Amino acid sequence: MTEISNKNPLFGYSLNAITEEVAYNYKKIEGALNNYLKIESSLNGVAMPFLSNSRFWNVRPSSRDSIIILGLADPSIPTENVSSDNLDAYKPFSHGINYYLVWSSIESEIKRLAVLQLYRMAKPDKSSKKDAQKARTSF
Repeated sequence: MTEISNKNPLFGYSLNAITEEVAYNYKKIEGALNNYLKIESSLNGVAMPFLSNSRFWNVRPSSRDSIIILGLADPSIPTENVSSDNLDAYKPFSHGINYYLVWSSIESEIKRLAVLQLYRMAKPDKSSKKDAQKARTSF
């Protein structure tokens, strides 16, 4: 999950709901939670708070196409861990029409501090992971 067109993606998002009230013309779902970033949450529950009109934004993102949610159907596909707090950007250079573009790495202006902070706050500890795994296998 990320936010585009923002130099500090998800900076305005709060792990916990900031209000009990829902947006105008919306109805709160039955059993609504104030934090969905938990192991036992449904995929819909995890995605819903990132909608631009949800109760979880201190600073609302643009309402049109500003939040991107990606998922993998196959949990065995590895994801890439990024070892640095900095992101890289790539800038193309052309040496003429008969040459391939040359790409060079530059420091990105995009900051991932808010994304990392959200990840660290929502990351379950080892005991809650084991409890969730036990609950799934006990059926």
